Amino acid sequence: MHNLVIIKLLFLFFMLLPLEVSATSSDDSYLQALDAEAESSSNLQNKKPLTYEKDPRLNQKMRHNEFNKRLSKELPATTRAYNKLTNENKQKVVDTYFANKKNMSVATRLLFNLYFKQKTSN
Repeated sequence: MHNLVIIKLLFLFFMLLPLEVSATSSDDSYLQALDAEAESSSNLQNKKPLTYEKDPRLNQKMRHNEFNKRLSKELPATTRAYNKLTNENKQKVVDTYFANKKNMSVATRLLFNLYFKQKTSN
């Protein structure tokens, strides 16, 4: 009886051994795939992001967005006047804002000068 138990255990051991080996080899290929993916994503992190200098349209849009966000947050009533300006006048205001180290008072002074000038010419 005791020998029968040992034989059954040995049988199970040798039957399960190939499963363990195949699981290990599939684990290795899975880990290799993960390593390859990690390396490819680290290459993406090393690439330089698109900068203002590389795409002037991106530069203009991002500058407008930055200015508009700050204007809306700090001076919501002034934002309405800014939105009524022509695109050319909006560009002048944004350029002035950045040329003066993001000085909002200089930009809003120009904004209102252009707004009233535009309003009286219509």
